[in-house]
Amino acid sequence: MLIKENFLSTQLIDQYIQFLKHTDSWERNNDGIWDNRSLNLYSMPAGIRESILNYRIQVKNTIQEKFAVTQPLYSDIFQFVRWNVGNELWPAHADAEHLDGSLHPFAYRTYAAITYLNTDFTGGEIIFPTYYNFSPKIQPGMLVAFPCTLDYLHGVNKITSGIRYTIAGFFTLNQGHKDAYRI
Repeated sequence: MLIKENFLSTQLIDQYIQFLKHTDSWERNNDGIWDNRSLNLYSMPAGIRESILNYRIQVKNTIQEKFAVTQPLYSDIFQFVRWNVGNELWPAHADAEHLDGSLHPFAYRTYAAITYLNTDFTGGEIIFPTYYNFSPKIQPGMLVAFPCTLDYLHGVNKITSGIRYTIAGFFTLNQGHKDAYRI
C-alpha cells in the first residue's frame, strides 16, 4: 500500500474544491450508487481537465516507482467523486476480484488511487479489513494507492455529515482498457 501525505498541493486542492462545490456537472447515469456523484474527464472544463491529466501522470509515476512496475501503465478512469450523507461502500470489496472467484467486470484493473480533497465531513473513512482494519487518517492532498486484488479488500464507512470529495482513479496494464486521454 502507498500512502503519501501532501501529495497534491494546497493551491490545487482549493481550486478543485471551489469548482466541485459550485458545479452542476455531476453525471446522471442511473447507476444507483454512483448516480449524480461522479465527474469524469469528459465532463470537466478544459482547465480543470488539463490539471487533472497532469496530476494523474504524477500518480501513475508514483505507483510505478512504489510497486516497481516496469510495464506500461494506463489509466482506465480518473474522476472526481463526492460522497454525500448516507453514502458508503460496504461490504468490503476488491476492485478487480470477487471474493467467490467469479469473473469481476473490472478484472483488468491493476491499481487503485484515491486522493482526498477535504476533511470537513464525518465518517467516510477507508478501511482495509485484511490489514487489521487499518484506516489512514484522511488529510487533504493525501494519496492512497494499492493493488486491486483481494489482498487489499477495502470499504468506506458511511458519511454522517458534510460532503467528502476525492479524486479516484484506476490504472491497468491492459492497453485495451485505457481511456482516450494522454497518460
